[in-house]
Amino acid sequence: MYNYIFAITAGLLYLPSFVIKGSYYRTNIIVYYFLLPLFWCLLINPYLALGFLGISIIIKLSIKNFKVFCNQLFIKSVVFLERFEKINWNYVVASVNICVFLPFIITNILLIVFHPKFYNIFLW
Repeated sequence: MYNYIFAITAGLLYLPSFVIKGSYYRTNIIVYYFLLPLFWCLLINPYLALGFLGISIIIKLSIKNFKVFCNQLFIKSVVFLERFEKINWNYVVASVNICVFLPFIITNILLIVFHPKFYNIFLW
């Protein structure tokens, strides 16, 4: 199951990379370190999202080589995920648990807390 979810997630991240002729590393960093937190901030409060967006723009403008930055941050993220081998999670299991299941749980909690009427629409 984990390999299947990992393959789907990686494929979904490769697709925009392929379309815009960017790197998988860059797409991964933009999604997990920018778009997902921006979405969470938006769920909490639009002003928080605006603040996050402003800080993100300032950080982006201060980075001299964004491609190199993304490559280095991706490698550090891989090292972080590989450390979960101490609890018997290989890279794929750690990736799915930390990068798929955890964001899903966080998003659902934010929807329940900040947008309960909207969340109830999606209950099955």
